[in-house]
Amino acid sequence: MRAAEPDGAPALLVRRAEPPDRTVLHRLLVDSWIRFWAPHLPTAAETEFRARDPVSRFLDASLQDLEVAEWDGTIMGVIFVDGDRLEDLHVAHRFQGRGVGRFLLRRAERLGARRLEVRAFNDRAIRFYESSGWTRGRTYPTTELGFPVQSHEYVAPIADQDPRQ
Repeated sequence: MRAAEPDGAPALLVRRAEPPDRTVLHRLLVDSWIRFWAPHLPTAAETEFRARDPVSRFLDASLQDLEVAEWDGTIMGVIFVDGDRLEDLHVAHRFQGRGVGRFLLRRAERLGARRLEVRAFNDRAIRFYESSGWTRGRTYPTTELGFPVQSHEYVAPIADQDPRQ
């Protein structure tokens, strides 16, 4: 899928992830966790994260189900939609604030995403989802690498229905 940029710039491409994308995706996902999650967890969580390498296990299991946003051959972000749930949305740090996340979120909605989970400490993601029309549902305790955290469930905005459909 291609989306034209409003200023006539080359289009952003969204496509299925492929095996050659694995290294870039691993780096993107690790960087995202280190930048946005690790500062909110005990130091031991980062040590555990690096030792377990959950990103490699995730990519082993899910690479074929990921979609990447690419521009001019550079992967800018990634989504994973499982049924009606947006499991992952990550944008490479250097591309944040350029609309890539919003583009990927709209793609996820078109793929059927209606729910997602966000850690309560992730203020940036919360602001992003709320500014995109998603609303907070329940809050519940969960864990991250065995460390207790709170999570919020968010639900997608109700799409306007065309009565002719």
